[in-house]
Amino acid sequence: MGLLCPHSVLASTPVLVAGFQAADNTSVGLAAMLGAALEQHLSLEEDLDLVRLDDVAPLHGTDIPTYLETCPPGEQLGCAYVVSQHAEVDYAVTGRLRTGDAYLTVALSLVDVAEAREAVGLELIIPHGQDHLLMEQVVTLLGRVVRGEIGQLEDIREDPLDEEDTRVLVQEELEELVAESGGEVQVGGLSTGLDVTLPSFTPEDVERMKQEEGLTEWERLGMTEGSYTAYRNSGLDLESWRALTRGRAGQVLVRSRAGLAIGPVHGHYHARFVQDLGLEDPVVETYAYQAISSGVGGGYGLDLAFGLTPAVEIEAGIGRVHGRYYWVVQQEQANEYTPPATEHEQGNSCLLVDAGLRLAPFPARDLRPLVGAGFVYWRGRAVTSQVDLSSLTVDLPTWGAPTLMGVRGIVGGELRLGPTVDLMAQVPLMFVVGTANKVHDERYGALEDKEEPPTFIPLATGLELGIQFRFFGVDPGKRGSRQGQLEDEEELDLLD
Repeated sequence: MGLLCPHSVLASTPVLVAGFQAADNTSVGLAAMLGAALEQHLSLEEDLDLVRLDDVAPLHGTDIPTYLETCPPGEQLGCAYVVSQHAEVDYAVTGRLRTGDAYLTVALSLVDVAEAREAVGLELIIPHGQDHLLMEQVVTLLGRVVRGEIGQLEDIREDPLDEEDTRVLVQEELEELVAESGGEVQVGGLSTGLDVTLPSFTPEDVERMKQEEGLTEWERLGMTEGSYTAYRNSGLDLESWRALTRGRAGQVLVRSRAGLAIGPVHGHYHARFVQDLGLEDPVVETYAYQAISSGVGGGYGLDLAFGLTPAVEIEAGIGRVHGRYYWVVQQEQANEYTPPATEHEQGNSCLLVDAGLRLAPFPARDLRPLVGAGFVYWRGRAVTSQVDLSSLTVDLPTWGAPTLMGVRGIVGGELRLGPTVDLMAQVPLMFVVGTANKVHDERYGALEDKEEPPTFIPLATGLELGIQFRFFGVDPGKRGSRQGQLEDEEELDLLD
């Protein structure tokens, strides 16, 4: 053959044969025999470090052959990954087998354990009595996977093979093998680099464990039945799962947020005065008001929180919301017509300070709802910080910054992006009261058509998006670094 010999390409690579799943009842016996035969075949390869199923410690209190035998139909790839991760091997071989009148159909999978991927998936249709062709092909494919020629995230060869080239190459190798024996082999669909889907832990599995003698696995671990099921389906090892369920407890959380604000974001100052220059005191009448009004603006903020329990935190935040500031200053002469003055417009900002409690239940879930409640302090801008009145010859009435206080609630959700990073979306709901509007009116009848200040609406809401960082507490670990449902063996040994 023109290819490198498969017997000399693997440098003591740990490999495990995770068995073959029978597609129907007639294939059960042959699937067991094929797995044992492949295991025996690979054990003769000097450059392979074969790990036998019987030498692997029990998983979740179940011996490895039983674990694989009870793997849900169609999930043999995920079960093989879980076992291989537990056995600490680099690669695993598994598949699904169906027997026909003259042919054996094997959906063969080579699992790259470190990357949690199916490095190569290949369907082989092999005549009965020529099972050795499958054995040879497994060794050949293992060699190519280990050398990085196929099934890698990044190929290390200068001229890597794509999927079609790989299929053709495999077909050519098989045909050469078949030609020597006069058989007939077909190669079906081939895939490379597919992520492994972990097997699910089902209610049937729960019932099966209840029938076993002694304590159930969740009782040994001090869990409820529901939390144990969630753990087994989480894709995390026990230590990372327990860290994850501790949630916010003992953590310092920092949130940066920004978004849309709807509420009293606009400011107003309106002043008119009438002069009679023939009088000793020329100011005849003055009318002015300072107000805030509701509208749509934007805002941002920063929160600091501390986790009291896995789901509850105490928080404090500071932020600003931006709107517009409208102002008019008009001087009029007694007994003369004065056209309306131009209204000026510029930016406005309000300071918000809040404090309260936040609840984010289900800390182990990636997507979590959140609610919160607390108090809010809202402070606008005084006219003297927005408008320069020093050039006027009269003293117009001014007031301090409008100040509001009230209650604040939030509803929203969090999405876990990493062990210590969350994406956040929330809708704040506020009810505020305070010194919203101030009016000064010296009524002498000289001013007509006085403009009333806008009506204050004491409600505010909006939509905020942000990112949340967690510090200290317990690091839940990186999801995917140990994706199988693995035991914390030292702890379980103590429980035993």
